[in-house]
Amino acid sequence: MSFNPLEQRGIPLDRQLRTWRELDVEPIDPDHTDPYTRCRIITMNGIEVEAILFSHQFARHCPDPQVKQQLARTHVSPGRAPPRCPSRDGPSAGAPPP
Repeated sequence: MSFNPLEQRGIPLDRQLRTWRELDVEPIDPDHTDPYTRCRIITMNGIEVEAILFSHQFARHCPDPQVKQQLARTHVSPGRAPPRCPSRDGPSAGAPPP
């Protein structure tokens, strides 16, 4: 049985929010991890980065205000931490809250 993304319903936007605790996972051990697993991690990281960059570019160039509003719901949410700048906010900026 193979995974077909076109047949999947997806996750509703209100269930896609993640906290720092969910994002802060234990790193893999490169000496004891299957190369296929490492390849999947690298690939998914690239897909997530491209999706973020695309959504920002699309929001900038989209003329439809309703689409922009829907995209804004995915960019900013109350459960997420805002981006931090270490040079401006101090050396512990960007670290997950205790």
